[in-house]
Amino acid sequence: MRYIWTLLLVGLLWAQEESRTPVKETTTRSAKVSPRSGGASRPAKEEVVVMETISGKVVDKKGKELGQAHLWFIDPQTGETLAESQTDSKGNFAVAVPRREELLVRIGHANKTSEKPYPINELLEEYLELVFE
Repeated sequence: MRYIWTLLLVGLLWAQEESRTPVKETTTRSAKVSPRSGGASRPAKEEVVVMETISGKVVDKKGKELGQAHLWFIDPQTGETLAESQTDSKGNFAVAVPRREELLVRIGHANKTSEKPYPINELLEEYLELVFE
């Protein structure tokens, strides 16, 4: 009985660790294999996506906190929206985004939007303050 409980615990710990690993969902396809390799197909490799957590505060030009502002984090090369977030009543936000060298940050508040490109290193600063212009 102890053996069964040990296996169950190890399985649960493994599953928990696997759920923390960010992996981009891809479909498994058979890779083409040359006739010399025996003709057996094998699953294609999955792509691993590194995620970064960006957190900070959104303020207006005067430094006042902007509550309930919407944020979009966009890949500037493809135009794809990678993540969205909304600030709390004090202008704070946190979001996980796939790692890119640069992100276009679009902020929307009171039927207005502003956007600005940021290098990823600047967005990962300990105290990030995005200014809504």
